[in-house]
Amino acid sequence: EIVVKPHSIEGISVWKERLKKSAAGIRYRVTGRHERIFDLIRGADAMILYYWSAAMIEAVHGHSRTQG
Repeated sequence: EIVVKPHSIEGISVWKERLKKSAAGIRYRVTGRHERIFDLIRGADAMILYYWSAAMIEAVHGHSRTQG
């Protein structure tokens, strides 16, 4: 499964439309900001991120919270 995590809520509909046209036969999921990045990384074969630096900050923050 390919997971797409757009940076903004506006990007969700753009990616859904783009993938509907070009990803025939490929399992994909477009997710919003509410899902934790580590959960997504664990469950995905690949991810598409718009904003790598912000995603890494979120991942580090989430990881530090789980290490308690």
